[in-house]
Amino acid sequence: MTYSKGRVLPLAFAVTLAWAAAGTVRAQDELSLAAQAKLLPEEFKEHFFDVPLAMRVEVDGKPLSDAMGVLTAEGRVQLIEWIKDAGGTSAEDQTRWLHFLKEPRSLGNCERECEGVVAVAYSLQTSTLSILTARAERVATDDRYHQLPDGGSHGLMLHNSLNVAGGKDQPFSGRYSVDAIGSAGQWTGVGTFLASRRGAAPGARQQVLSRLYFQREMEGAFIRGGLFVPDFQGRVRAPRAPDGLPDATLGVMVGTSDALEVAQAMPSMAPLHVTASRQGVVELLRDGLLIYTQPVDAGLQAINTRTLPTGIYEVEVRLIEDGKLASTRKDLIYKPTAWADTARPWRYALFAGQERELAGGHAGAARALTAGGAVNYLVHPRLVVGGALQQAGARRSVAASLDWTAADVVQLYLGASHSTERGAGIDVQAMYRYDGGTLTGSHNASRLRLHQGWPATVSHRRQANSSLTWTHQWASSTRLTGHLARAEGVSPGTGIDLGLTHQRKLFGTEAHITVSLFDRPMSHWIGRRDRGVTLTLSMSLGEGSRGYSMSTGVRSDALGRRDVHASVGVRQSLSGSYLTHVSGSASFDRHGVGLSGAAAVQHDLVEGDIFLQRSSMNRGWSGGANLSSSLAVAAGGVAMSGQPQAASADTGVIIDVDSDMPEAALWAQDNQGIGVPLHPGRNFVPVTAYRSGNLQLDFDAVSAPSAAVQPALLAYHLNKGGVGFRTVRVMRTMTVIGRLIDQDGQPAKGGRVDNHAGQAVTEVDGMFSLEVSERDPVLRIRHASAGECRVMLGQSLARRDGDALLLGDVSCPTDPNAHVSATPGRQGG
Repeated sequence: MTYSKGRVLPLAFAVTLAWAAAGTVRAQDELSLAAQAKLLPEEFKEHFFDVPLAMRVEVDGKPLSDAMGVLTAEGRVQLIEWIKDAGGTSAEDQTRWLHFLKEPRSLGNCERECEGVVAVAYSLQTSTLSILTARAERVATDDRYHQLPDGGSHGLMLHNSLNVAGGKDQPFSGRYSVDAIGSAGQWTGVGTFLASRRGAAPGARQQVLSRLYFQREMEGAFIRGGLFVPDFQGRVRAPRAPDGLPDATLGVMVGTSDALEVAQAMPSMAPLHVTASRQGVVELLRDGLLIYTQPVDAGLQAINTRTLPTGIYEVEVRLIEDGKLASTRKDLIYKPTAWADTARPWRYALFAGQERELAGGHAGAARALTAGGAVNYLVHPRLVVGGALQQAGARRSVAASLDWTAADVVQLYLGASHSTERGAGIDVQAMYRYDGGTLTGSHNASRLRLHQGWPATVSHRRQANSSLTWTHQWASSTRLTGHLARAEGVSPGTGIDLGLTHQRKLFGTEAHITVSLFDRPMSHWIGRRDRGVTLTLSMSLGEGSRGYSMSTGVRSDALGRRDVHASVGVRQSLSGSYLTHVSGSASFDRHGVGLSGAAAVQHDLVEGDIFLQRSSMNRGWSGGANLSSSLAVAAGGVAMSGQPQAASADTGVIIDVDSDMPEAALWAQDNQGIGVPLHPGRNFVPVTAYRSGNLQLDFDAVSAPSAAVQPALLAYHLNKGGVGFRTVRVMRTMTVIGRLIDQDGQPAKGGRVDNHAGQAVTEVDGMFSLEVSERDPVLRIRHASAGECRVMLGQSLARRDGDALLLGDVSCPTDPNAHVSATPGRQGG
């Protein structure tokens, strides 16, 4: 329903004059609503109570947005809708507070179903609704960490992966793994089981339970117990030790953690903007998934990137005007993560236990006691030094590192290590970024400590690898890549690769032309080099659904002989099928013809790819498959998903969708930056662990139907491994317009009219407008003097005009249990 906010200004001016005339000196927020109402002239009161009223909404003293609401003289407030052109904050916050105040709530201290709200107050003088939450009472330091959910969370995620391959002269091999992560209260459980087989020889089968532990996150720290790999990834920058880490340790691990730390919102270092010709909506998509939307006005306007996920990644920027896609382009989000808080300069991780495996593995696996850890110290926001120590039985390794960001474009890493088993080693990495390219170099070397009994082939005391990589971009159509590598030790030699890629229009379609040159050593026992050049052309036809590629060149074959080769290939994208794309190619060389084919599988339950190849050398066929699926278990049900976003999820929500419109494109957008399409039936939506958030359910902006989603906001707060369960309903709707009258035929203002799909409050003249579900076309009416009843619209639907129904006058009989059948088009004076 459209409301006017223009009348609020003269009303507010009149209220201000009334306060001045009354000579009141008390602070406005100290007056109850009843006390404020006494200061109003009688002729103004009917325009403030029990009628739609424009008001400014504030949360913890910060403006949220402007909304239409209803105020009662008894001291209750209800929000109807946000004013569309009011601007304000994110849609998630607006939907949350609209949900909280969808039913009339008493002003003053909150006493039931508070959802973190302490008190609600309203000022007639400023037309402001003020909401005070518990967050306003916290000290600033408490906001450094996210609070764990009260009572913890429960659930289980199972990620299944199957890989099989085999063929002529290639023994059958298979691998099946299960990664489990679950939540039980405030603890997270993690487990990994692997079963593999390669050929039929003895010992070809192996079953290993490599991880089975529980972990709890706390403010700035974590504790872990069970069977685990003592990894430091994401906690400290551990120097590389020559012996690495033990395969598995049965013990405990403690250390610092930033899993609960609140990320400070910061904009992208590369700003985004759009230029719209009229009012519209901007959508940002990452890997095809919606991560952010923002309304925009006509003209040049910046896009708010503060709430986007951290990292460096590409997004698609879509501008939608009048429900149609006006423009689209690719852009880069640059929000690198950095540890720069010198007030907390230490990071560490320590472990102790016994090397062992719970199932499978090799006989006689080590059972030595082991202990170790890694520590970092932040000397400067650009300089981190680190050290690592590990002892396993009689074996010991130590390492040290320096990580220095010398400038925004220069980064240097130095590492040194020593091991009682392997000897000493160094590790150097450097990167230089400039406008248009990147130069990266690395060097690592080690001196092996040879032991009696080692095979005679291990005769190289020194091993070293050095590389230099350069990439440069000219405009947006040409890119040069060079790679130089040198190795000493088992496979010595120097290799160089150069590649030039150019993009241009060819036969009216986009084409990529690539020239590659290479000169690198082959296996040391052959003593020859692999030299060659390859020219490749790839292009798309049929609006990008089909692509062709052709290549030709010269190289060295497996025996080091000169080999002229060529290949042709085709790739077809598919829609409306379990296959997302298929491809095939044929190659020609001195040995004969080689063939290959592949297909990508995408199903609601499983995803992956399958392939088949024919070798040109031995004429043998081989093939394989890689399949994965995820299973989520919650208290309300179980969901199986083959969607790519579920494969890496560790927390999520199962959503059952009951829809009147199966064809409607419904999306669930997380305020942490995740957008997932929903379909009728059972869905799984990944969410961010530990952070309290909301899933906003809405339709695609390009093809939004006349429908409503109930509920449109799903709150969640889960630990890692937790899985929630929700049910939503998508209702086809129509707009119903009418007027509520009392028993005397007079307009009844302030009446509540609602349906499953929408609600409204009657104006001073009794008029109302709301969205009504077509499946359940019943209006529920409540009014102090006009009565309470249910209005059946079934017989009226045949006479509606499109998606609108003019209902006319509606009144409730004296019997509150009576049902009324509406007669459209009748309206009194």
